Amino acid sequence: MRVTVRGQFRDLSPETRARLVAAQPEHDLLRSGYTPSGVLSYDARIDFFNARFELHLVEGQDEDDATLIALEGTEQLVASQGAACHRLRVDVVDATAMIDQAARRRR
Repeated sequence: MRVTVRGQFRDLSPETRARLVAAQPEHDLLRSGYTPSGVLSYDARIDFFNARFELHLVEGQDEDDATLIALEGTEQLVASQGAACHRLRVDVVDATAMIDQAARRRR
């Protein structure tokens, strides 16, 4: 599953904002992808961010599990930058289902 979490940084101190600004080229939206550990990306305004996860669920796990895993991962990614977040929104896409659907259309 591909999970995108969108949110906002919260209560940034001047020091944290300066650190995020300095690191922003490493977190550019155009360079981000989906990985199991997640990729945090944001633009130069240092307001909103995206966290992208490529999750391989085990038997019995579903979209709700993917959502919880991604939310926890997002909070960890943002905290690793010395920041906090809020107003999180989650989009889950079953990439396997999309591939299967595209293959059926080609037949």
